[in-house]
Amino acid sequence: MKKLYSIGRGFIILFMFTHALLGAVSNTHAQSVQVWSEPINLSMSGAASNPSIVADSKGTLHVLWADEFDGFQYVKSEDGINWSAPKVVDFPFDPKGKPPLLFSDALGRIHIFWINDKGRRITLDNSVYDFDAAMDISGNGNNNITPISVIPIAVDTDHIRPVDREENSLNILTMGTLYYPPNADGIRWFVQEVFPLVRQKMPKTTLTIIGKNPPKDFVRLAENAENGVTVTGFVEDLDPYFAKSALMVIPVRAGGGMRVRILESFARGMPIVTTTIGLEGIQAESGKDVLVADSPMDFAQSVINLLQDKTLQDKLSINGRRLVENKHDWRVVLGELDKTYEGLAQTSL
Repeated sequence: MKKLYSIGRGFIILFMFTHALLGAVSNTHAQSVQVWSEPINLSMSGAASNPSIVADSKGTLHVLWADEFDGFQYVKSEDGINWSAPKVVDFPFDPKGKPPLLFSDALGRIHIFWINDKGRRITLDNSVYDFDAAMDISGNGNNNITPISVIPIAVDTDHIRPVDREENSLNILTMGTLYYPPNADGIRWFVQEVFPLVRQKMPKTTLTIIGKNPPKDFVRLAENAENGVTVTGFVEDLDPYFAKSALMVIPVRAGGGMRVRILESFARGMPIVTTTIGLEGIQAESGKDVLVADSPMDFAQSVINLLQDKTLQDKLSINGRRLVENKHDWRVVLGELDKTYEGLAQTSL
């Protein structure tokens, strides 16, 4: 999945499509009848509005909506039932709150546009964006996008130091602001679909979930000791929990921005397993600095491999710490910010 960025805010409206609606769009040409079924929630966070749906020339469905937390989100479905993970779509201008619309051309490319107050269709500086590339509709290849300097989030690696992890620990740690829907969704996915696969192979494995205001289903799960799950709620000092754990999992399926949790875990020397979306914005290499997996089976196998391989744990610990020192320490990041300001100053002279 290619990197995309986040803009905009939506309204708190639960955005759900039924299989019937999806089938009606996908079967327009077949003129078949769909039977109604249970709705599915594509937005993950459940806080979305202004949906736009289109079928391309191959019958693939594309949906775009405005998420309150994470900007404009996009998914597609080859068969009208199985959906890709949401992507966060960003454009280099402010749409001023107008909902975007989708259009599919004869080549199957997906284009986005807005309708202005006079009813005219507005594209991006005479450019058209699909969700993997930018194309100029005038054919001259000039999309007039202003260069952007990327200044990443930084941490203080002098203050956040590597922890001394407990030898032969089988505890998995995860954390996040649990009242934020994408965080709760990712951890719930891990608990329900990944952790049982890990426990099948390694029954003594445990999971600790840290975060303020955990959902009720998390709390209920922790009440049964046989589940191997501990839910702490908010904790003042994270280091003892890191020290008792073998690794950190950061399962993210939706949302935008950079995960400070990953940077702080790197700084503490924690081996990490995350998803493609979770690693967005961080220049880490899977297999070297971190393990990346997106399906339940792949994620579970990555966790099992890491639990069973002390050498791999140490490798990720060392490389993750080095990466955050070299690219995400505040001294390095502020140096890049200085260069940006110096460039602006030179341009204005």
